Amino acid sequence: MEALKQIGSSSDREIQDWLRKVDMTTLAVALLGADMAVRSKVLQNLSHNAGDNLEKTILRYESLQSKELLIQSTADRLQNLL
Repeated sequence: MEALKQIGSSSDREIQDWLRKVDMTTLAVALLGADMAVRSKVLQNLSHNAGDNLEKTILRYESLQSKELLIQSTADRLQNLL
């Protein structure tokens, strides 16, 4: 969560550079616990399609319990590798 706290004081360019390195499934899980300002700043620095996909993933994950979230996010990471 420390990385997400730094988002508020980071420039758009820094956020975009960081986003290039981050797995979107991991980001979606991390943003579940982030405040809306951080979530908005991240989404503003993604392309429209990437932002839509991230929002859909977050919405899907929000309805899951911890064990289900772990299973689903791991399955999504594996799917992204195929």
